Amino acid sequence: MAFGTTVLFGDNQVGTQYRNGIQVSDDQIINPIGDRLLTQFGKFMGSTVSPDGRFLAATSADKPVVLQIFDLSSYKLIWTVGSVSGVNQSLSDGTVGQEGPTYSPDGKFLWLPERDAVTRFPVNSDGTLGTPTRFSLPMVGSHLSGNGRTPTPNSALVGQITYSPDGSTLYAALNGQNTVVALDPSSGAVEQTWNVGIAPRELAFAGGKLYVSDEGGRQAQAGDPTMDSYGTAVPANGYLGTSTTGEVSVIDTSNPSAAVGSIAVGLHPTAMYVSGNALFVANTNSDTVSVVDTTIDQVVQTIETRPWPSSTVGYQPDGIALTKDGHLLVSLGRANAVAVYHYDGTPKDPVSYIGLLPTDYYPKNVATAGDQIVVTNTRGIDARGPAITTYKGQGTVPVTGHDTHSTTASLTRFTLPSDLDIAHYTVQVFAQNGWGKNDVQQSTGSKAAAVAVPTRIGDPSTIKHVFLIVKENRTYDQVFGDMGKGNGDPTLTQFGEKATPNQHALANQFGLYDNVYDIGTNSSEGHNWLMQGDNPEYSESDAGEY
Repeated sequence: MAFGTTVLFGDNQVGTQYRNGIQVSDDQIINPIGDRLLTQFGKFMGSTVSPDGRFLAATSADKPVVLQIFDLSSYKLIWTVGSVSGVNQSLSDGTVGQEGPTYSPDGKFLWLPERDAVTRFPVNSDGTLGTPTRFSLPMVGSHLSGNGRTPTPNSALVGQITYSPDGSTLYAALNGQNTVVALDPSSGAVEQTWNVGIAPRELAFAGGKLYVSDEGGRQAQAGDPTMDSYGTAVPANGYLGTSTTGEVSVIDTSNPSAAVGSIAVGLHPTAMYVSGNALFVANTNSDTVSVVDTTIDQVVQTIETRPWPSSTVGYQPDGIALTKDGHLLVSLGRANAVAVYHYDGTPKDPVSYIGLLPTDYYPKNVATAGDQIVVTNTRGIDARGPAITTYKGQGTVPVTGHDTHSTTASLTRFTLPSDLDIAHYTVQVFAQNGWGKNDVQQSTGSKAAAVAVPTRIGDPSTIKHVFLIVKENRTYDQVFGDMGKGNGDPTLTQFGEKATPNQHALANQFGLYDNVYDIGTNSSEGHNWLMQGDNPEYSESDAGEY
């Protein structure tokens, strides 16, 4: 197992504010630049700033609140939409897509992507929303679902929504159906459908063409090793279970019958940003950004987003913005940072790396609003929202505390520092991630004595077999709070030694790990973290459709 840090929790407790910041469950410290605006209505999936820069709208998941509107002048949450009491506006559909909502070019409407629909809200002058209109989208194709492998229709799983440059047509990426559709913004009627790559995610217009980031890569070709995902054969590494291609599809919307073009990029392309004839594409699983010259539809440079020399993977670039003075901003989800580069305005001229700025937990979007930078942080300050009362039935007592669904999200806002100050913040980001110099040591080939946990990768270990027993949906205290040793709270124990004698026997015989965490909110995130020490962006962003 590889860790994205070289330090352990030590005596730090998750959720505690220390001198250098807040300890979060993935063994990082967060202490963001600028002002934090915390919200306790779930995790952000994506966001967008209104055309006039006054408001930010964000989709959210894990709580029955799907949409949150913020006034960027007062820096306050002003509107919530969902299916729980206390929200400003009720909406029965509790699903959201992987991306944020979309404002119309004039700012008068806001579109919400959902699992099988798009919903249009009128926008009032104060940023609040009017009565919504829902436009359903049909299910197309099928996949085998669950342990019973039951044929199940494919939902649309709407990704990003965008308007045509003239504002007359609405386009939506249907992540679950490998298509992009053109919609009439008035009636919601589907006017055109294009087949694209696998799992289309974001959309961007440039030079009269519509570019589509296909996070699953290109469609499979003869001889490709593949794995099934939602009914699609995805070119993949069968051992790692990861896609092996990345693609941006190119649609000529002025000629709907023209063949859809493609541009090969890095793995798991997600966010895109257009400036002039440059299209920036975040390759989340390659930890790079492709720069496409849209006059020739070719990648003309690839930007590395790997600031720590000891690791070439795991930063997860997932958001892009550009300031007026040429500072290219790339949010690095797993590093809790925004990487800053200088871009001179020409796609081919190499960008230069300046440094890093600290954010809250898992930055998802970065945007400019006037002279401010606004970052949307998916996990906020970790699962430190309102306590949750859990009752597990006969023989247990109700307990109240934080669990994985005490989710938060946040905005962080700041003025871009000078390049010199960015260098100082870079040191802070390295410290918060536990990145040092020469941290990861490889075996030199010389014979080393076997030890239980070698200090160098490749050296022999006395351990031959590791058994991982997962007790899903249980906290440490629910099971081991009654151990009488370690940092346990017996008042939170619901399945103590009487109910779990085998687990207690193992803990007494082999050891008790009372300050180790799984960051997963849902099962898919948690199992990824346990098995590989990481939660990929795909499962980080699919919570709204879980």
